[in-house]
Amino acid sequence: DLACASFPCANGGTCSDSCDLGSFHCTCAPGFAGGLCRIWEACASFPCANGGTCSDSCDLGSFHCTCAPGFAGGMCHIWEACASFPCANGGTCSDSCDLGSFHCTCAPGFAGGMCHI
Repeated sequence: DLACASFPCANGGTCSDSCDLGSFHCTCAPGFAGGLCRIWEACASFPCANGGTCSDSCDLGSFHCTCAPGFAGGMCHIWEACASFPCANGGTCSDSCDLGSFHCTCAPGFAGGMCHI
């Protein structure tokens, strides 16, 4: 009786009978791991946007994104406008509620939207 006849590999994994009687090997489909391909690897779908780095979490099927500079949010999908330091001449940048926009508070003696005057 061949070990693969019972289809032991889950989630689209491919079973190969081994030379040892009753043993087999599963080759898992992308995104799955483990001896029977039952462990979902959350980072296999590249969930982190904008150059973020994904790390599988200890909790099954969960992950953590480490965002590239200038991006934030659980999946690095939020652009932080102040990350590029757009305010000139010592101005202080504040991210606005509108996605990707900012407001500069200029140092004394300077004016303009980006404190360039």
